[in-house]
Amino acid sequence: ATRAASSLAHGDLVVALDHNAFFVLVILPLAVVAWGVWATRSWRRQRMPLIANRTVLILMAITAGWWVLRLAVPWLGSTAG
Repeated sequence: ATRAASSLAHGDLVVALDHNAFFVLVILPLAVVAWGVWATRSWRRQRMPLIANRTVLILMAITAGWWVLRLAVPWLGSTAG
């Protein structure tokens, strides 16, 4: 994730995707949306929405599945050393 974030900071989306596509396509957008919801609700002084346990478990399963798939299929891993 660090190499992908560094590549994104330098404006190189293709290299960032090569380093960690899951971070670029899933984790980062979810973090931006979560921050937006937090900022909007804080500004309006509303309570924060609760995340269901089922949602957290699904995200954890998707993450674990990606880790296994990335290790099992060589071309999904980064070509950078």
